[in-house]
Amino acid sequence: MRAEGCDIHWDASELSVMGLIDPIRHLPRLYCRFRSLIAFLKRHKPDVVVGIDAPDFTLRVERVMKAQGCRIVHYVSPSVWAWRQGRVDSMKQFVDEVLTLFPFETNIYTQKNMRATCVGHPLADRMPLHPVQAQRTNVRASLGLQGANPIVALLPGSRVHEIERHLPLYLDVARQLMAVFPHIQFVSAIPAESLKPVWSKILQQYPEVPVKVEAATAASALMACDVALLTSGTVTLEALLAKRPMVIAYKMGRLTYWLAKKLVRIPYFGLPNLLAQKQLVPEFLQEAATADRLFQAVSLYLGTTVGAADGAEPQALHQAFEEIHRLLARQGSARAAERVLSHIDMPAKV
Repeated sequence: MRAEGCDIHWDASELSVMGLIDPIRHLPRLYCRFRSLIAFLKRHKPDVVVGIDAPDFTLRVERVMKAQGCRIVHYVSPSVWAWRQGRVDSMKQFVDEVLTLFPFETNIYTQKNMRATCVGHPLADRMPLHPVQAQRTNVRASLGLQGANPIVALLPGSRVHEIERHLPLYLDVARQLMAVFPHIQFVSAIPAESLKPVWSKILQQYPEVPVKVEAATAASALMACDVALLTSGTVTLEALLAKRPMVIAYKMGRLTYWLAKKLVRIPYFGLPNLLAQKQLVPEFLQEAATADRLFQAVSLYLGTTVGAADGAEPQALHQAFEEIHRLLARQGSARAAERVLSHIDMPAKV
């Protein structure tokens, strides 16, 4: 949005707080942002307010602006399929349309007689349905990796607390892998310049683990790797779209986990498994995410008996990933723009 000339008052990363406890610590700052944003919107009186993700913040903005006579479009459904389903009844009072990324989400709204449109996921449009081996070879060469030797991507997350919890764990797994696969290589990516200090501090504790770290998105690491060991989140969808075998882990604070067990009702937490509604790839949550278990799951993908622990075989896995990719590739950005424009008195041309 910034690249397209959007007037940025403050960076959306300020809303990037997760879990059930972390947002409480940031309430004073978030409340100040809320008040200033509402004042700005009331002065400028937009025709349509588009709330993008961050539902605990944007839905509050949308409710206030609906009372000001604005049309409201919410882009990216809250995780009402996992918890707080009563939120749909609340949203129905002030949201004119919800634009969802995943097909299974729309039914939750339409059952409540609420307008919802699945526009698909923009990542699915950007990434090729059939990755070309030559591209993979070129990426490996550009990263200084030897294609003949196994390559594992270590992607611990994009937030400080995720990196602090997962990177040491993944490096412990890497140590074990090095003992079994002497020529193994590791690649990773730092998604933001501000995260370099926390990365450097942790990597210094593992000088024997050679990790090729790129200051870029995860796309190159996923294109280059044979297997990805990664933290639950959007990066798991990127791995699916890149058709890469993966092992998913997630660890959170004890209190957050205790509350989540009480409130969340879903059979899986990894996006590939949620989208397939079955376990395609191994996933390990909280105490189950140990170095030994992650090592065994990654080793099975790399070993001669190549198969995923508690997951699909490689050929079936690739086919399942391709089917999901086709389902999500809907020219999502253009469709979302068309739906927004349909709420104002102008032709919906994109």
